Amino acid sequence: MNTTLPRLRDFVVSKEGLVFAVASYTHPKGYVIAFLRYIPGKSGLAKIKSTDDSYTFLRENHPKYLFYSKELDTLLQGVPLTEVGKIIHPNKFLTGLNSAQDLSDHEDRIIRLVNILSKYSKVSLEKFGVTGSVLVEAHTYASDIDLVVYGRYNFEEVREVVAECKPPLKGLNDVTINTAYSKRFPLTKELSFSEFAFHEKRKHTSGLFEGVKFDILYTRDWSEISSGWGDLKYKKIGLVELEAEVTDDTLAFDYPAVYKVSGTCSLGGRSFNVSELASYTHTYSGQVFLGEKAQVSGMLEEVSSSRGVHYRILVGSTREAEGEYIKLFTPK
Repeated sequence: MNTTLPRLRDFVVSKEGLVFAVASYTHPKGYVIAFLRYIPGKSGLAKIKSTDDSYTFLRENHPKYLFYSKELDTLLQGVPLTEVGKIIHPNKFLTGLNSAQDLSDHEDRIIRLVNILSKYSKVSLEKFGVTGSVLVEAHTYASDIDLVVYGRYNFEEVREVVAECKPPLKGLNDVTINTAYSKRFPLTKELSFSEFAFHEKRKHTSGLFEGVKFDILYTRDWSEISSGWGDLKYKKIGLVELEAEVTDDTLAFDYPAVYKVSGTCSLGGRSFNVSELASYTHTYSGQVFLGEKAQVSGMLEEVSSSRGVHYRILVGSTREAEGEYIKLFTPK
């Protein structure tokens, strides 16, 4: 595994000052797979509102950051290695905050929160990082805190701490859940508010610290990354709906979130045995668990590798995943 390339949750700043969030553990030759998040503005960095907006901006201003991936059968965003200005690593950034002087109130809060989670979980501080707006100084005093935990075992240990929510940590309240719901579903409502709240509360990946919402995000340790770019090839077939039993939730909080399932769907007169669900949309990570039945709407894909062919449903053809969802099946 090439540990010199950026990893999921890292940020890449281009030579023009465009800020991209790294979106893959592996990358095609000469590129870093990453999606545009911030652009330079008159008063600092401006956040891109949606995936569609980011594609439109790049098409009109910087098309060199767009390329078609035959492996994924889709148009991707990526930074050519020749255009990389700098890479910001969440773990290294957090280490820098720990030793810095004159921290802002928000930065000081991050340090105190990480130390509490590390103490309660017994996960080493070196396995934590901080990502999001603070990495590029685009945060405010009340910005949410996005923490990275490296390694699946470490993530689950910290997740248990969040589940217990001992003071000074607090669980999500109706106000914060409603705010998150409005952000996740600004237009279409693939999940009702009650469905969204039900799923969010049982994930145990979010909480409140000193009145500010925080999230913990799983990122693989280098030892957990084994595949390379192009090992799998995907072909889009069409939109389908499915009800399927979850047979393995090991990667439910990964990126993409992956669920092994057993289910069958039909499209164009053909029947497909679906063995996997995948989603790049944060809303649908940790959405269903082992032994549960999932209700799904998404893009049916054929996945081929040296080991053969199987079928999966991708939920989130765009980051907003309009018209697509994963939720716990409840009989009507």
